[in-house]
Amino acid sequence: MASGWGKRAASRIDRTQYSQDELLKSLGNQFNVDFSDYDQWKRRVKRPFPKKDGKAPTVGPRARSAELFRGNAPQTIREKKQAAKMAEIEKGKAEKIKIMEGGINTLSTNFSKEYQASQKELDEARERTESQMAVLEAQNAELDEKLKEKQEELHVLMSYKDKEYPVKAMKIATLQKEIQNLKITNQEDQEDLEHIINTELGKYEKERHKNISTITKLATEQAISLMHPSLKDMALQNMVMKKEIEFHIGEQEKLKRLICDLEHEVHTLLRDPKTNTRIQMFPEFFPTAEKCTPDMDVILDIPTQQWLPI
Repeated sequence: MASGWGKRAASRIDRTQYSQDELLKSLGNQFNVDFSDYDQWKRRVKRPFPKKDGKAPTVGPRARSAELFRGNAPQTIREKKQAAKMAEIEKGKAEKIKIMEGGINTLSTNFSKEYQASQKELDEARERTESQMAVLEAQNAELDEKLKEKQEELHVLMSYKDKEYPVKAMKIATLQKEIQNLKITNQEDQEDLEHIINTELGKYEKERHKNISTITKLATEQAISLMHPSLKDMALQNMVMKKEIEFHIGEQEKLKRLICDLEHEVHTLLRDPKTNTRIQMFPEFFPTAEKCTPDMDVILDIPTQQWLPI
């Protein structure tokens, strides 16, 4: 029963995990122990247990053979085989112990190397972390100073908003109202002033034209008084001719416009059928035909064939 259980337990060992472990790969075949042969782990002799009645247990034949072996009795072939087998088992155990010691030494060496490498990485990471922490602490201190300054500014602004801002806002509203009133007043004053300025400018313009005409008249009269009487008559005739030319030019323009209007009326009358003498004299030769417009109804008067009553 025990040997069957040991074989089943040894057969259930999963050796695929050894091929995936880098540490076991580095050890090689030092742990390549075959547990499929479980005979070497069997218990050869069952130890008798004392009975409850206190009697000494009986000694079996194997125990007697062991006692004879201890008493330097001559060994049989079977006992020699068993002794050789036990020696082989002890040798296998020693080899396994040696393999285990080699594996343990290899594990210790790899562990010390990995420990040193990890310790070195840890020291480097600690140094980097400390330097980064120093930089971050410096930035944090700088940000704290800026935050403190901004908080002070915020405190000043909040105190200004709570205390001084309402008063300033009232003053600003009052000043804006005064500015609006001043704009209205100034606009009225400006309009009055512009009216006065325009009136005065009109007066000055009239006086200027009057003065210019007076000066021109005096200069002309003076120039004419200095001229020869024949030249005076010629200048007077020229002026009269100039006025007549201007009058005739105006009359010509009026006549041109009148001619254009008359031509238009003539064309209109020529197109009008009432003024066409041929249509009025011979209306039967010129029958009037009404034009069919889209809004007119069309009545078809088609003659139909009628049969005589027979």
